[in-house]
Amino acid sequence: MTKRALPGHRALPRDLMALGPFFAVATHVRDESLPPPWQPMTALVEQDEPLQARVQAVRAALAHRARSRPDDIEIRVAASVTQLGLTARLLAPAIGAITLGPMPISLSLDDLCGRTTWVGPTRFRSLHDRQSRHPPWALR
Repeated sequence: MTKRALPGHRALPRDLMALGPFFAVATHVRDESLPPPWQPMTALVEQDEPLQARVQAVRAALAHRARSRPDDIEIRVAASVTQLGLTARLLAPAIGAITLGPMPISLSLDDLCGRTTWVGPTRFRSLHDRQSRHPPWALR
């Protein structure tokens, strides 16, 4: 892939999406209320329940694929798969942005939002100020 400068930050979501859906990004204005089931990541990591729920959802999905019961899947395995999924989902757009040019993606917990429901792939959004010339992009 040839590294090229982006014409502007507005092109980043389209350019990243061209790399594949795992690289998709979007933003959310900081002053506007978050639509359910979105919450600030700071709130999600300060509580045990959302992450425990994600680990249990992954455990159930692994058990389903193995045609077994969730109790047959070790919790450490489900936690490891959860961690790998969260990390990959956060890093893929950042790596894509670096590959394409400048990196206007913020991975700060203060700038990210996550869903309280854990159906399907992990999704994130990023908050930005309405006046910002260089908004962070959200992972969605």
